[in-house]
Amino acid sequence: MKKFRGNEWEMKSRKCFKVRQRSLPIPQSLTVIAGRDPLRAAQLIWELDLYHAVFSVLPTIAIPPKSLEIASTKALAAVSVLHALFSGNNTSPSLHSALLSLIQDDPALKARLYLAGLLFPYLGITYRDAKAKTQSTVTTVIRESLKLGTQNHYLDGIPALFTGIPILKNGMDKHQHMGRAQLGFLLRNKSIHNPIIGVHWSTSIFFSLVTELVPCYGIKDDKFDREYHYKNQLLPVFLQ
Repeated sequence: MKKFRGNEWEMKSRKCFKVRQRSLPIPQSLTVIAGRDPLRAAQLIWELDLYHAVFSVLPTIAIPPKSLEIASTKALAAVSVLHALFSGNNTSPSLHSALLSLIQDDPALKARLYLAGLLFPYLGITYRDAKAKTQSTVTTVIRESLKLGTQNHYLDGIPALFTGIPILKNGMDKHQHMGRAQLGFLLRNKSIHNPIIGVHWSTSIFFSLVTELVPCYGIKDDKFDREYHYKNQLLPVFLQ
């Protein structure tokens, strides 16, 4: 992949933004994520090098050039993990049924999770706006790049999934020393369980597990590294 520096990168970023505005009907194109084969849609975005064109924001907070190829690969890995868990891939871990109970029969929730997977490279990334306020890059990408609102809880539900990840990971690291009341308090956190914005504690845990599994999924081999399953802190708690 060609490396871009300085003004050349800024020009490329602005060009991608203009192309997205003029040529890509983003809300309509997202129907492929909710369609029969969202994994193939993610693979095409990766193969055709369209990640930046579709999921970048204004150049001032775009993914830096050195991270661009990594970002696209991370997004595809996240969607691949989701697909493997949904389809019961024989190399994937067997999760507790409670984590999948709401998801399996809810196409809208699956579509939301697939979009969240595509946004995985923005996990933990924030920026300062013109008023020097810290903003969530995930929220900005959904609102400004994809032009999506709260329909299907894209704009309100997906950022909550990302906000809940560090809260869950910190809580699960301490789960052996937690009482039932403490665990219940953790799962009632508004970023983990808030039905008003379509966030359920089981879905939050599920998506957090997906992000834990991304580093051990090889998109070239299309399979998990089994040894990794037992190295992360979150997964063993929810294996069947």
